[in-house]
Amino acid sequence: MTPKQKVYWQRYVDYALGVMHLAHWTVRLVDDPPENDDAIASILAEEQVHDAELHLADRFFDKRPDEQRTYIAHELIHLHFWQYMQLSNELCYQLGAQAQMIAIRQLERAMELATDDLARVVRFILDEPSGPTTSNVQLE
Repeated sequence: MTPKQKVYWQRYVDYALGVMHLAHWTVRLVDDPPENDDAIASILAEEQVHDAELHLADRFFDKRPDEQRTYIAHELIHLHFWQYMQLSNELCYQLGAQAQMIAIRQLERAMELATDDLARVVRFILDEPSGPTTSNVQLE
């Protein structure tokens, strides 16, 4: 991510937080890619505070603007469900090892599917990204 892209996308995330009723959160765009190599974007929330880090893979910048909106919306939607996921994970850890693995995997899958569906709707209320983010724009 170039410095110009980082500034642009940080401003976009700040805008989206307000639109999505998440203005009480602080989300910092960081230079590190997502931990999962398959992920285009990921968000990591801090426990007990409304603070998170947003990670974007290099291939995020090659996506169409509507896809970029969907990825940003998807990651920010996770913040609405953050406490529920924390509680669910804590409850899952009380299970035996095999049941815990199954429960967490199913919970995470269900949450990703729901978040994907919501992001496809939310992207339409977010303004279209513009500026130095597409692959055809050369940034220094």
